[in-house]
Amino acid sequence: YSIYIYVDRICNMAEEIAFDIETTGLNPFKDRVISIAVKTDTEEHIFTNKKERIILEKFWSFLRSLESIKLIGFNSFTFDIPFLYIRSLKHKVRAIDVRYKSVDLRFLIAFGNKFKSGTLEDYSKLIGYTAKYNGYSGKHLPLLWKEGKLDKLKEYALQDVKMTFELYQKVKEIGLC
Repeated sequence: YSIYIYVDRICNMAEEIAFDIETTGLNPFKDRVISIAVKTDTEEHIFTNKKERIILEKFWSFLRSLESIKLIGFNSFTFDIPFLYIRSLKHKVRAIDVRYKSVDLRFLIAFGNKFKSGTLEDYSKLIGYTAKYNGYSGKHLPLLWKEGKLDKLKEYALQDVKMTFELYQKVKEIGLC
Protein backbone atom coordinates (compact mmCIF):
# COMPACT_ATOMS: atom_id res chain seq x y z
CA TYR A 1 0.00 0.00 0.00
CA SER A 2 2.69 2.51 0.94
CA ILE A 3 4.53 2.09 -2.38
CA TYR A 4 1.40 3.36 -4.21
CA ILE A 5 1.25 6.51 -2.09
CA TYR A 6 4.97 7.08 -2.56
CA VAL A 7 4.90 6.60 -6.35
CA ASP A 8 1.80 8.75 -6.78
CA ARG A 9 3.36 11.55 -4.78
CA ILE A 10 6.64 11.47 -6.73
CA CYS A 11 5.10 10.99 -10.16
CA ASN A 12 3.12 14.21 -9.90
CA MET A 13 6.11 16.46 -9.32
CA ALA A 14 7.63 19.01 -11.72
CA GLU A 15 10.97 18.94 -13.58
CA GLU A 16 11.88 15.39 -14.62
CA ILE A 17 15.64 14.86 -14.35
CA ALA A 18 17.24 11.52 -15.20
CA PHE A 19 20.64 11.12 -13.58
CA ASP A 20 23.44 8.61 -13.31
CA ILE A 21 26.78 8.66 -11.54
CA GLU A 22 30.07 7.07 -12.53
CA THR A 23 32.57 6.17 -9.83
CA THR A 24 36.02 4.65 -9.41
CA GLY A 25 34.47 1.70 -7.56
CA LEU A 26 31.51 0.57 -5.49
CA ASN A 27 32.63 1.65 -2.01
CA PRO A 28 31.78 5.30 -1.23
CA PHE A 29 34.15 5.25 1.75
CA LYS A 30 37.22 4.67 -0.44
CA ASP A 31 36.09 5.31 -4.04
CA ARG A 32 34.95 8.58 -5.57
CA VAL A 33 32.53 10.12 -8.05
CA ILE A 34 34.13 10.82 -11.43
CA SER A 35 31.03 12.09 -13.26
CA ILE A 36 27.36 12.81 -12.85
CA ALA A 37 25.18 12.90 -15.96
CA VAL A 38 21.75 14.56 -16.01
CA LYS A 39 19.12 14.70 -18.73
CA THR A 40 15.82 16.52 -18.97
CA ASP A 41 13.45 16.97 -21.91
CA THR A 42 15.46 19.97 -23.05
CA GLU A 43 19.03 19.65 -21.79
CA GLU A 44 21.90 17.32 -20.95
CA HIS A 45 24.82 17.98 -18.60
CA ILE A 46 27.84 15.94 -17.62
CA PHE A 47 29.50 17.14 -14.44
CA THR A 48 33.09 15.93 -14.27
CA ASN A 49 36.29 17.35 -12.87
CA LYS A 50 39.55 16.11 -11.35
CA LYS A 51 38.24 17.49 -8.04
CA GLU A 52 35.31 15.46 -6.77
CA ARG A 53 34.14 18.35 -4.60
CA ILE A 54 33.53 20.47 -7.71
CA ILE A 55 31.48 17.71 -9.37
CA LEU A 56 29.28 17.43 -6.28
CA GLU A 57 28.90 21.19 -5.86
CA LYS A 58 27.86 21.64 -9.49
CA PHE A 59 25.35 18.77 -9.34
CA TRP A 60 23.65 19.91 -6.12
CA SER A 61 23.69 23.53 -7.31
CA PHE A 62 22.01 22.47 -10.57
CA LEU A 63 19.24 20.70 -8.64
CA ARG A 64 18.80 23.67 -6.29
CA SER A 65 18.44 25.99 -9.31
CA LEU A 66 15.20 24.25 -10.30
CA GLU A 67 11.93 25.10 -8.63
CA SER A 68 10.64 21.56 -8.21
CA ILE A 69 12.31 18.31 -9.24
CA LYS A 70 11.64 14.65 -9.85
CA LEU A 71 15.02 12.90 -9.82
CA ILE A 72 14.95 9.70 -11.88
CA GLY A 73 17.58 7.01 -11.55
CA PHE A 74 18.13 3.30 -11.98
CA ASN A 75 19.18 1.50 -8.80
CA SER A 76 19.57 4.97 -7.37
CA PHE A 77 18.03 4.22 -3.96
CA THR A 78 20.67 1.63 -3.14
CA PHE A 79 23.67 3.02 -5.02
CA ASP A 80 23.70 6.50 -6.59
CA ILE A 81 21.97 8.57 -3.92
CA PRO A 82 23.72 7.04 -0.88
CA PHE A 83 27.06 7.31 -2.73
CA LEU A 84 26.42 11.01 -3.45
CA TYR A 85 25.40 11.70 0.15
CA ILE A 86 28.47 9.95 1.62
CA ARG A 87 30.87 11.72 -0.76
CA SER A 88 29.14 15.06 -0.10
CA LEU A 89 29.55 14.45 3.63
CA LYS A 90 33.25 13.78 3.12
CA HIS A 91 33.75 17.05 1.24
CA LYS A 92 31.29 19.07 3.35
CA VAL A 93 29.29 19.88 0.20
CA ARG A 94 25.74 21.10 0.79
CA ALA A 95 23.32 18.50 -0.62
CA ILE A 96 19.54 18.45 -0.82
CA ASP A 97 17.10 15.94 0.60
CA VAL A 98 15.78 13.98 -2.38
CA ARG A 99 13.88 11.31 -0.42
CA TYR A 100 10.45 12.45 -1.60
CA LYS A 101 11.70 13.81 -4.91
CA SER A 102 13.17 10.62 -6.38
CA VAL A 103 12.07 7.67 -8.48
CA ASP A 104 14.24 4.56 -8.72
CA LEU A 105 13.09 2.80 -11.90
CA ARG A 106 14.50 -0.55 -10.82
CA PHE A 107 12.66 -0.31 -7.50
CA LEU A 108 9.47 0.82 -9.23
CA ILE A 109 9.43 -1.85 -11.95
CA ALA A 110 10.37 -4.64 -9.52
CA PHE A 111 7.70 -3.34 -7.10
CA GLY A 112 10.26 -2.85 -4.36
CA ASN A 113 11.76 -6.34 -4.64
CA LYS A 114 15.49 -5.68 -4.33
CA PHE A 115 16.24 -9.28 -5.28
CA LYS A 116 14.79 -9.00 -8.82
CA SER A 117 17.50 -9.27 -11.45
CA GLY A 118 17.97 -6.97 -14.40
CA THR A 119 20.43 -4.26 -15.34
CA LEU A 120 19.71 -0.94 -16.98
CA GLU A 121 20.91 -2.47 -20.26
CA ASP A 122 18.56 -5.46 -19.81
CA TYR A 123 15.56 -3.18 -19.36
CA SER A 124 16.66 -0.92 -22.21
CA LYS A 125 16.93 -3.86 -24.61
CA LEU A 126 13.48 -4.96 -23.45
CA ILE A 127 12.03 -1.63 -24.63
CA GLY A 128 14.07 -1.58 -27.84
CA TYR A 129 16.64 1.04 -26.86
CA THR A 130 20.27 0.27 -27.68
CA ALA A 131 23.10 2.31 -26.26
CA LYS A 132 26.24 2.98 -28.27
CA TYR A 133 29.19 2.57 -25.90
CA ASN A 134 31.94 2.44 -28.56
CA GLY A 135 33.60 -0.60 -26.98
CA TYR A 136 33.70 0.70 -23.41
CA SER A 137 32.09 -0.73 -20.32
CA GLY A 138 31.79 0.47 -16.74
CA LYS A 139 35.08 -1.20 -15.82
CA HIS A 140 36.93 1.11 -18.24
CA LEU A 141 35.67 4.34 -16.69
CA PRO A 142 38.17 4.72 -13.82
CA LEU A 143 41.04 4.27 -16.30
CA LEU A 144 39.52 6.77 -18.77
CA TRP A 145 39.17 9.26 -15.94
CA LYS A 146 42.69 8.61 -14.62
CA GLU A 147 44.15 9.08 -18.11
CA GLY A 148 42.21 12.32 -18.57
CA LYS A 149 40.08 10.97 -21.43
CA LEU A 150 37.07 12.93 -20.24
CA ASP A 151 35.47 13.05 -23.70
CA LYS A 152 35.19 9.22 -23.73
CA LEU A 153 33.97 9.22 -20.12
CA LYS A 154 31.33 11.80 -20.99
CA GLU A 155 30.16 9.76 -24.01
CA TYR A 156 29.66 6.71 -21.80
CA ALA A 157 27.91 8.65 -19.02
CA LEU A 158 25.59 10.28 -21.55
CA GLN A 159 24.55 6.88 -22.93
CA ASP A 160 23.60 5.66 -19.44
CA VAL A 161 21.54 8.72 -18.63
CA LYS A 162 19.82 8.59 -22.02
CA MET A 163 18.87 4.95 -21.36
CA THR A 164 17.50 5.93 -17.95
CA PHE A 165 15.46 8.76 -19.47
CA GLU A 166 14.11 6.52 -22.25
CA LEU A 167 13.16 3.78 -19.78
CA TYR A 168 11.37 6.39 -17.68
CA GLN A 169 9.37 7.51 -20.73
CA LYS A 170 8.23 3.91 -21.31
CA VAL A 171 7.35 3.48 -17.62
CA LYS A 172 5.13 6.56 -17.93
CA GLU A 173 3.52 5.20 -21.11
CA ILE A 174 2.39 2.02 -19.35
CA GLY A 175 0.98 4.00 -16.44
CA LEU A 176 3.50 3.26 -13.69
CA CYS A 177 4.40 6.90 -13.25
